[in-house]
Amino acid sequence: DLVLLDGAPVTMSPESFNLAGKVDGVLLMARAERTRKEVLKAARDQLRQAGANVLGGVLNRRTFHIPAWLYKRMG
Repeated sequence: DLVLLDGAPVTMSPESFNLAGKVDGVLLMARAERTRKEVLKAARDQLRQAGANVLGGVLNRRTFHIPAWLYKRMG
């Protein structure tokens, strides 16, 4: 079975680090064009130091700057 837990942002909540060390894996969520790469790397490193198994990341709220008609034509 699979159980997903949604925790508070790790940069704002020390409890998230405690939880991260007790689960099988962690996915970092990042908001496109908003989350700085340096902040994401620091969060990843802090999670690893807390004993978390960082599996990867998810980029959300991505926008396409190319018009949809052109994007479809390219594909």
